[in-house]
Amino acid sequence: MGLAQSAYLRYESGETAPSYSVIKNMALTLGTSIEYLTGKLNDKSPNELIISCSDNRLSYIIETYHSLSDTDKEHLFEYTKKLSRKNK
Repeated sequence: MGLAQSAYLRYESGETAPSYSVIKNMALTLGTSIEYLTGKLNDKSPNELIISCSDNRLSYIIETYHSLSDTDKEHLFEYTKKLSRKNK
């Protein structure tokens, strides 16, 4: 996965936590879901669409979205809908 062995050791020991992009890469490589890797689901099968893109702006938005509260996620969703209507 392109990570140094020391990074794996820090993740496994709990010294540090991997970023969303590292977890996403692990899930893609291992053919499982982010939820399974983070202990939210017991099912190993992928159940989330993992978006891989070369646009750093979109990657930043996706990574930031996961750290938002449910209320802020809803606000962002409504704002995005308004923006898309303006551009039509």
